[in-house]
Amino acid sequence: FIKQSDLIKAQEIEVLNNQRKYEEERLNKNKLIKLNHDNNNDNKQVNDKSNAERIINDVNIDVNVNDKQVDIINQTISHKSDNISTNNESSLQKVISTANTKKNTNEDNSDNESIHKHNKTYPTDPFGNILYSQINPPLTNELLVYKYFKTLLKRWENDLNARSNLDKQSAKGKFDFKTHQQCKDHIKPLLKMCKRNQLDNDCIDILYHLVEMVKLSESGNFKAAHDEYLRTAIGNAAWPIGLTMVGIHERSGRERISTSKVAHVMNNESQRKYLTSVKRLLTYAQTKRPDIPPSMKV
Repeated sequence: FIKQSDLIKAQEIEVLNNQRKYEEERLNKNKLIKLNHDNNNDNKQVNDKSNAERIINDVNIDVNVNDKQVDIINQTISHKSDNISTNNESSLQKVISTANTKKNTNEDNSDNESIHKHNKTYPTDPFGNILYSQINPPLTNELLVYKYFKTLLKRWENDLNARSNLDKQSAKGKFDFKTHQQCKDHIKPLLKMCKRNQLDNDCIDILYHLVEMVKLSESGNFKAAHDEYLRTAIGNAAWPIGLTMVGIHERSGRERISTSKVAHVMNNESQRKYLTSVKRLLTYAQTKRPDIPPSMKV
């Protein structure tokens, strides 16, 4: 009987013999591939040498031909260059003269434009601020409202930035900054509509009153501008105060003071916001006009 250990050893020997045969075959194949590759390279080098010799011969022939052609071309160019030079000189002189004339005309036009810009003056108040309502030709109502309140916002922002660090960090300084930011955010819808000339039907009714406010505030009559603001915000609508139903019988005209029938601007949230911003800007504008007497201020 054959032992199991002897069988395992015999199997291991067979596996090793098979691996050796596989490796020998692989090495022989690699040697054959290298030999074929070397032979191909030798053939290529021989072919490349022959091709190179042919190319050199062709180049030498072409160089001899090209030298003759270059001599002929140089002779023709030398004959024609004299005629061309005279024509080119005259044409260059013409181009230079036209360029100088254009340059002079452009300089004159730019000078005239700059003089026109410097001479163009706008009406201003005693403190150098532009009076948009007195510009000739007059601005449109939308542009007038946009320009006036936009410049007020910018002036207010510049005043806040010009403060010292102590004033900015104080409680009043922080409150003023928040007030300006809130005013700027709330008036944005109105300025956008005026800039794009896309006003709603409700805003068209308000635009007339805003133009009157701008004209009155630029003329210095801030009290009349405040009255115009109240007329815009409240109008002539009935504002119920106190009790609206006292007895058993209904009062005459009670339906006109019901909350659903009150028609004023403050019912609309966006209009309420930008109108309060308009009031804040008017208040700021009157603080910048110390030349106006207190009787014309609010």
